[in-house]
Amino acid sequence: MYIIASPSAFSSALDPPTAPAIRSLLRLRIDLAEEAWFYIVEPGDGLPEVEQTLGFPLLVNLTGDGPAPSWEWSMDHGGCIEVAFILSDDFAHILVVLTSSEIDPALLALVRVGAIIAPTSTEAATPKG
Repeated sequence: MYIIASPSAFSSALDPPTAPAIRSLLRLRIDLAEEAWFYIVEPGDGLPEVEQTLGFPLLVNLTGDGPAPSWEWSMDHGGCIEVAFILSDDFAHILVVLTSSEIDPALLALVRVGAIIAPTSTEAATPKG
């Protein structure tokens, strides 16, 4: 898993060899470079590795508000899926999962559940909740 935890790391991720779909998403989210860590799932990363890296299980609602996962949104950008976890007023974890046959099918199926389709314009900065 590739972790982007600083603005300088964010800038580096905008260059190849980062997948084009992921670079496009990162360009949309550049305003979050100081307020979020981005976790880019790579081939070979399974659900247990993702949960260990994030520090919490994806299938548990951390707020205790029912059985739904804790993410704020799951958005399909056509080539990758963005899953946002906003755990405080000033910080977020953004999981980015490439929609590829090289990605763990169980993880991909999980983040696709309830995923909304991203608008095609750059106006779609953040989903309205």
